[in-house]
Amino acid sequence: GPEAGESLAALRHNAAAFAVLTETARRAWAEKRFAVAFLPDHGCHEIDGGCGSHGLDMPEDMNIVHFYGFSAPR
Repeated sequence: GPEAGESLAALRHNAAAFAVLTETARRAWAEKRFAVAFLPDHGCHEIDGGCGSHGLDMPEDMNIVHFYGFSAPR
């Protein structure tokens, strides 16, 4: 399901990969302006049998968090 250890570990892995990409961009583009974004495309919730699902007309699927960052030349 979406809150199982394996699922949460995958989320942590994705967040760590985003952090690495962001830091790599900061080093490579130190003299440029740029934006980074972590944009999940849908929410997820537990349904019958403890499995995850998405795509319903409900807050868990429509209220998602996006993360943005901006950088300017140093």
